[in-house]
Amino acid sequence: MIYSIFIIPLLMILTGYLMYKHPPKKINRLVGYRTSSSMKNLENWQTANQSCGKLWIKFSVIILIINILLFVLDCFNILKFTEDVIGIIMLLEIIPMVLSIFIVEKKISKYEK
Repeated sequence: MIYSIFIIPLLMILTGYLMYKHPPKKINRLVGYRTSSSMKNLENWQTANQSCGKLWIKFSVIILIINILLFVLDCFNILKFTEDVIGIIMLLEIIPMVLSIFIVEKKISKYEK
């Protein structure tokens, strides 16, 4: 069960890489960083997708390092994680995803002016 703490950061790394290196070419409602400000024009769209991708890679690497440390502590029985604690850890991993929205939106607003 402790292995599940690696799911979110690994998916964030993969998704972040795809958004950063291979952002959607056209504005669409299915794939990419989709907010009203990012979909105003192509420049915003590209900036938002690349910025969000870069942030997700940075955040997920930090989360992954923390999770590896937690995993090691669990393996050596220094800390023992219950299913409830693992669930809380996974919920906390979502915070950087939400935080990235505010950071990218602020960047887009500065970029537009």
